[in-house]
Amino acid sequence: MTLATRIRRQLENPDGLTQEALEPLAQEYRHAVELVNERLLACIALLRKGLRSEALQRANIKPNILDAAAELDFPEVDDWIDILRFYGMNTPPLVDANAIGEVNEALGDEQPLEE
Repeated sequence: MTLATRIRRQLENPDGLTQEALEPLAQEYRHAVELVNERLLACIALLRKGLRSEALQRANIKPNILDAAAELDFPEVDDWIDILRFYGMNTPPLVDANAIGEVNEALGDEQPLEE
């Protein structure tokens, strides 16, 4: 079961919304977002150096970086953050939307070349 699915299940269970139940999910989410953002920034650094093929290779390593980012940017993420704030918990970072856009654009530019 994915992290986003486990967070959704927790949100759907109002009786289960306790700091003790939310804390491990928040820590896991923070770690996952940090890893995705690091990889996105590494891809962008390669793109800016003109190393497009290397950047795209890094993006396509399993799990595909855009798929991993999309999984962490689930529709209820704002609700999730609000609940963490309500409980006075440190809020995790969000997936870097600008970085996703840059990597996505580079991948999109690559598609015609492959065809």
